Amino acid sequence: GSSVPLHVTGGGGYQWTVVSGTANSLNNPNTANPIASPTVTTTYAVQSTNTSFCPQLNKDTVTVTVVPLTYPSVNIIVSPDSNINSGTNVVFIAGTANCSNPGYQWKLNGTNIPGATNSTFSSSTLNDNDKISCMLSCAVSNVITMHVTSSINELSAEQGIEVYPNPNKGEFIVKNVLFGTRIIICNLYGQEIYTGIATEDETRILVPELPNGIYLLKAQSAFGAKTIRINIIN
Repeated sequence: GSSVPLHVTGGGGYQWTVVSGTANSLNNPNTANPIASPTVTTTYAVQSTNTSFCPQLNKDTVTVTVVPLTYPSVNIIVSPDSNINSGTNVVFIAGTANCSNPGYQWKLNGTNIPGATNSTFSSSTLNDNDKISCMLSCAVSNVITMHVTSSINELSAEQGIEVYPNPNKGEFIVKNVLFGTRIIICNLYGQEIYTGIATEDETRILVPELPNGIYLLKAQSAFGAKTIRINIIN
């Protein structure tokens, strides 16, 4: 897509021709300084037309090499599969091309995953229809949608456990929880970063030190468990 000036000295009355490559790629074939705009590697010949003495010695060639444009790209794969049972640990691997110094940021449903900045990401806490992608510093990957089959009983819908506000700044209320319910907050690596026991049906949680991102709140009681995704935005 670029142009390059050509230049010839000596002789006079110049005539440029295309030996091979892109035809009609000179803006003026009858000047000492034409502009070449080839789309592929092209060889040009120039000859002085004001003398007939030793015409073969009065001719020269130049080749303009066109390097194809390359674009950075990233593609991700998942192991063992995108169809898993609840609690299965899966590993996502990012492969890159045309990016000499890649930087990675993994995303869950379009939101940055805190600390997930390597070429691989693993998790055992994904939910059905979660979408995992990776943003390269010079490209954005394809998206993998996870299909997760639940293997535990969830608390009844009638109990209506809620988190509000959500998103929040690390301070929120867990509503409609039974006394003694264990409340756990995990990051997307499955690491527990908070644990507590509900002492009333509206329990206040304070975790202002958490960085921005998606976390999982698990409410566990003798009746089962329920997982709610929370979004921390400071």
